[in-house]
Amino acid sequence: MRDHYKKNLGKKSVTRFRPVEEVHDDILFAAVTDDVAVSGEEVLAQLKITAKAGATATATAIQNGITDATGVLKDHGATSSAVDDFISKMNKQREDAKQNASKTIDKIYDEAISIGKEHPKLQGLIAGLMDTVSQLFHELVSKIVDFVAGIVKSVVAWLNTAWKSINTFFSSVGSWVSGWF
Repeated sequence: MRDHYKKNLGKKSVTRFRPVEEVHDDILFAAVTDDVAVSGEEVLAQLKITAKAGATATATAIQNGITDATGVLKDHGATSSAVDDFISKMNKQREDAKQNASKTIDKIYDEAISIGKEHPKLQGLIAGLMDTVSQLFHELVSKIVDFVAGIVKSVVAWLNTAWKSINTFFSSVGSWVSGWF
């Protein structure tokens, strides 16, 4: 399941993981481990916390990277080299989003495996949660990748429009000035 979702990070769509044997979620929400009843929600709570923290960290890191790259472009103006550098930095942010998500998925899966070994009767619930977590990370990366692609397209389109507008404006100013006298 882990590899299925990791290899599809950044792709437009991904099919849900389908194990060879169907996982049954007909487990009661309690398992007995060392003579102590443990609820399924208690066991899954830490995985959910880890998933949210990882997603937040990934999004924050990418936001900071995009903000920094945009600030540099703003400070250096829309020169050709500054735009090329900006586009390069944006492409790096896309790849960083995939790598950060992949690392976080590994961390969560490792934690899930450990919890599943400790609470074997809850493995169906854990597998179901991991499928959901993997889908959510896929969506997160897709949203970031699409956003970054949109920024790059907007900057390139703006530059093309800006250069045309600048040339058209000053050409008309030149014509206007030449007709002064």
